[in-house]
Amino acid sequence: MPDTVINIVRKPGDRIEPESGFRVRVPSRSVKFTAAAPAKGLRIIFEGESPFGSKEVAYNQSLPVTVKFNATDPKKNIYPFVCEITVDGKTLRTKAGAGGEMEVILEP
Repeated sequence: MPDTVINIVRKPGDRIEPESGFRVRVPSRSVKFTAAAPAKGLRIIFEGESPFGSKEVAYNQSLPVTVKFNATDPKKNIYPFVCEITVDGKTLRTKAGAGGEMEVILEP
């Protein structure tokens, strides 16, 4: 199954978050974080538990999801993260709870 791509973009007011919306539902077994040009130096850091094992993950790489879907407690399927990118020489970083969320769901 192909990667779920989470494209991180700069939104109005210098907000940094996934292009598709704050919470991204991930039905696949792997994810790839990307950043649209001219952004570079993307950093993704999970605030609590990470669905990949490591709290800081690389971008433009396929990342296998290492957690299982939790059917008994759906809140445990949500993983908040912060983002940092550099655009036109300016480094932008989200505050805790404001970068985005990745939700692990059952594959259809």
